Amino acid sequence: MLISHKYKFIYFKSIKTASTSAFVFFASFCLPEKKMQTYKFQLENVNNYIGVYDEGCVGDTFVCPKTKKVLFTHHVPAEDIKKFSDKIDTKIWDSYFKFTTIRNPWDLMVSLYFYRLKTVPEKEMKTGKKMKDFSFHQYVELLYQRKLHDNIETDGINLYKIGENYPCDYHIRYERLMKDVKYVCEKCNIKNFNLNNFKKFRSDVKPKSIDYKSMYKNKETKKMVRFLYASDIEKFKYNFDNSKFNHYFF
Repeated sequence: MLISHKYKFIYFKSIKTASTSAFVFFASFCLPEKKMQTYKFQLENVNNYIGVYDEGCVGDTFVCPKTKKVLFTHHVPAEDIKKFSDKIDTKIWDSYFKFTTIRNPWDLMVSLYFYRLKTVPEKEMKTGKKMKDFSFHQYVELLYQRKLHDNIETDGINLYKIGENYPCDYHIRYERLMKDVKYVCEKCNIKNFNLNNFKKFRSDVKPKSIDYKSMYKNKETKKMVRFLYASDIEKFKYNFDNSKFNHYFF
């Protein structure tokens, strides 16, 4: 989550959509002048700047249910962001420019699979199997079954939705990333932005030699992803081939 009072924007950080790169890029515009001068566009430095300032907010805190420790997070659901901003000023939510980053669901799912191979502990699968033992199809099927029977949404899809509503004023598409980032900067009247400062983070999760389309060995896997991301696919008019857009990176 990012809130800038100077530029009057709210950024919702999603998952596997170049969101970390966007978070790092736009975080500098939410900080006091002194911190902006020392801010480095490097992922390892972002946590040093999480906090609430007169100029804005970078990330949020939450209390871990198990340890009761206060932890930091970048990913804050849209509903919680609204509650957070309303505590500051009830006019913020309606008056600030709200945006997030999105990605073709079939492409996103492949990136998510490789990311989970590296990050999900065995105990979190709750299936008796290790994540590394899941094929791509089996992982998609697991998410499909969880939504079908337990109504558990896919990672990140509700970070930028409230119920079935999309509260953002704009959605930066991964497929035309730099063009959309430039649009947001201009829309928010950010004069001193430099697109060269938009750095790649976590771009090595999926092997660069793998085209996401090659991971779909049958029509059933495609259909399950369509089910998982039905509302996004309908709203943003995505198709499997991604034919309308050009990739920039990731």
